[in-house]
Amino acid sequence: MIYLHIHGRLGNQLFQYAHARYLQYITGDELVIDYRDVFLDHADLSEESLARYNVIPYRKANGTEIPKTIYYLIRIAWHLKPINHLRTKYYIERLICPILALFGICYYDSNCHIMHYRPKKGKFNYIKGWYESPKYFSKIDDIIRKEFTPKESLLPKDQLLYERLKRKESICVTVRRGNFVNDPNLAARYNVCSTDYFRKGVEYIQNILSDTLVYVCSDDNEWCRKNLAFKGEVIFERNGLNPSEKLYIMTACRNFVISNSSFSWWAQHLCDNKDKIVVAPKKWRNENPEPTDIKEDYWKYID
Repeated sequence: MIYLHIHGRLGNQLFQYAHARYLQYITGDELVIDYRDVFLDHADLSEESLARYNVIPYRKANGTEIPKTIYYLIRIAWHLKPINHLRTKYYIERLICPILALFGICYYDSNCHIMHYRPKKGKFNYIKGWYESPKYFSKIDDIIRKEFTPKESLLPKDQLLYERLKRKESICVTVRRGNFVNDPNLAARYNVCSTDYFRKGVEYIQNILSDTLVYVCSDDNEWCRKNLAFKGEVIFERNGLNPSEKLYIMTACRNFVISNSSFSWWAQHLCDNKDKIVVAPKKWRNENPEPTDIKEDYWKYID
């Protein structure tokens, strides 16, 4: 069994599923997903995000499937890891994760560099972490791309926009705000993308390509309309889209200026334009050690 203890919002969940799906692929075992943390931590989320995608069938867990030995080992590991000191957490995980792996536990959430896990075929494998790197699923990337297509069709007006973004030299600008700016603790760690960064990113692509269409996506569209101005035609995403619709429309764009967020990472990754230009922030987080394995080789970095 591949038991995925999933958490976070859609972008995070896609990374976690992709890693668990790879482990399921090489073992052939059943995939079981525990959504309890998602519903506990995010009161506005009332559905399983993956249910909107063409993912493989999975069984929904309630926690009783976890063997007692593994449960207590997870609790011990959780208490050993410091919450707010990333460097210490990283080095502790380097020590304890190989030991946990002997018991079928892949519990790694410092997310600084990838750690490889060999699942035990036919046994209980507990998976929890962020796994924000394409290296966790690169061997089945084609499968992941197919499974991360929405089951439902877009509304006609959204389909027209999707097709227009595919035809034009479009630039998707993703602006993550929310708790990245409203929560002082998180802002100190994650607020790395300034208005100047987005302006420079769009200008960089526009200096290479002509007649561009800028598509701005954000969790704070009102702020974007007031604070971001770009040359040429600019479209702001409409309100009312669910996360899978938002992401699917974003993937139609041919080029990207991304934020340091998992949601915008997936937009550029799932885009099928082989000549895409992707601008990313040079610094992904204000933490040390900084995550590096989430970065793609083809990105153009801007301060």
